[in-house]
Amino acid sequence: MTITVDLTSAEFDKLLEKCIKIESTIEEIVENFIRDLVNNDSNESEERRNHIKQWYYMLPKPSLLDHLLYWGFDPEEYLNLLDEIETAEKDKEYFKIHPEEAGEEAQYIDSDIEEYDENRRRMEVGWWSWKKEANREEETAALKKWVKKRKEIIDD
Repeated sequence: MTITVDLTSAEFDKLLEKCIKIESTIEEIVENFIRDLVNNDSNESEERRNHIKQWYYMLPKPSLLDHLLYWGFDPEEYLNLLDEIETAEKDKEYFKIHPEEAGEEAQYIDSDIEEYDENRRRMEVGWWSWKKEANREEETAALKKWVKKRKEIIDD
């Protein structure tokens, strides 16, 4: 996959200068930086991983998508959890109104909702505190858009 990066002439010159000093190419530096950023399970030192995390969280207000990807969670899995919670809550309300239709699975709805919600919260750990003003509906819409776009790119 090819990625284009827009740099000013001055930024390009500074980057090229750094590459020359360490006898590397721009491509190698960018590739290694991206690998370090997205691979939390790398064999790099703990100190290096912490520097990368610090840099990442200095970026302006990370979105839920940023957070999920950074920590290695699948945004589609997160959306599936939200759907499972919504479906289970609707089923629970339905069975309250129509108890005669409640089958064996109805007795497990509360524990299912609790499990789905615990998994959702586990995926959000560390993000919600950064984004106190976050709008869950906007963040979820952005996730859905990203997942759809990703599928389109992969399918092409």
